[in-house]
Amino acid sequence: QEFQNKSIGKMQDISKTGRTVIFVSHNLNSIKSLCTKGLLIENGKSVFFGDIDSTISKYLSSGNAANQHMIDFENNTDRTGNGHLKFQNVSLFANDTPTNKLFTGDKLKLRIRIKSYSSVRFIVAVHLYNSSEIRLSNVTNMDSNFSFSPFKGEQEFDIEFDSMMLYTDTYKISLWVGDPATHENIDYIKHCCEFEIVEGSPIINRALPKSTGILFMQPEWTIINKK
Repeated sequence: QEFQNKSIGKMQDISKTGRTVIFVSHNLNSIKSLCTKGLLIENGKSVFFGDIDSTISKYLSSGNAANQHMIDFENNTDRTGNGHLKFQNVSLFANDTPTNKLFTGDKLKLRIRIKSYSSVRFIVAVHLYNSSEIRLSNVTNMDSNFSFSPFKGEQEFDIEFDSMMLYTDTYKISLWVGDPATHENIDYIKHCCEFEIVEGSPIINRALPKSTGILFMQPEWTIINKK
């Protein structure tokens, strides 16, 4: 890390003399600190050129990130439950852009489609795990004072997390739907999709490796007594 910081500092010094520095990297933090313009290359071809923030956004919404933002469960057999309702698919969005790559502080939206084969009461839960298989949260619709009405057919709904204050890592999502009274399992798919918190968040000015924490917090600091 110390060598990397020295190298980046040297390149910044060179760029300030008026010379052009070409920096090729997947390290978004370094790119944001060094570059004002970006060139996105896919399969050896230039696909985008513009200011660095626009280039990074294009990078995050292209390639595998865009392809993996929607997961279909129609033929998924790795699930448990009585089958009265079944998850059909889930789509992931970062700040309303379809992708499974986010910066720390981005808004995450899950768009979920379910199919009901019988009109039963139900609740939905989202379980979040990090790459070490630690369950970080168990969120249900009841936590937000939101309720579903029994129905038959298909229904789509959004779950929005305003700010994902997480360290750089890959996070897995499990989906559960069950009976609100007995908590009987109606449909459960473990680790059905995942998203990645990547480097380069505009609200962070230091490295946040997953080995040093899980939750990123920004408390207010105040000096109340100075002598």
